[in-house]
Amino acid sequence: MRKISIIFASILLLIISACSAESSKDSQKTEPIIDATKFSRISSAQLIEIMGEPEYVDEYNWLVPSTGKEIPAKTYIYEGNKYEFMVIEDAVTRMSIYSGTYMGYDDTSFEFKNDEDLFSMFNIQPSDDLKKVADTGAALRFTPVSEKVAELWVLEIEKNNFGIAKITYNLNYY
Repeated sequence: MRKISIIFASILLLIISACSAESSKDSQKTEPIIDATKFSRISSAQLIEIMGEPEYVDEYNWLVPSTGKEIPAKTYIYEGNKYEFMVIEDAVTRMSIYSGTYMGYDDTSFEFKNDEDLFSMFNIQPSDDLKKVADTGAALRFTPVSEKVAELWVLEIEKNNFGIAKITYNLNYY
């Protein structure tokens, strides 16, 4: 009888350990770097309201790859080039995020374990229509991502780190 009690206690301990490991795994969600959804197609004034005055605004003519048409564009740069917001026709069309190791401004990197982590890092809730359209080992590309995000493109992947993320809100300019 005592042997059965010991076996039962061991099994119960294993079950409790497995349950607590599963619950702590669930609670280890990836913390967002930034809420990318709030920048979807907002005006430059709204961008400045959220991010503050940019460190630099680069004005240039953008050549739309799909049409060959040249149009005026601006890039708003923040936090030493960690964040770049491309604005065309006074709407944010794309946000680019650069790691410190990629840009050389510090030793920070963006680490992820799986595709789901990538969406969590930018507070994106992917739609049921989400498709992975590219996976080269060095880059991942997803589209359509959500109601507010047309495309997520992650580049410079090495092991479980990446250097660049491009979040596109309006594909008409790319």
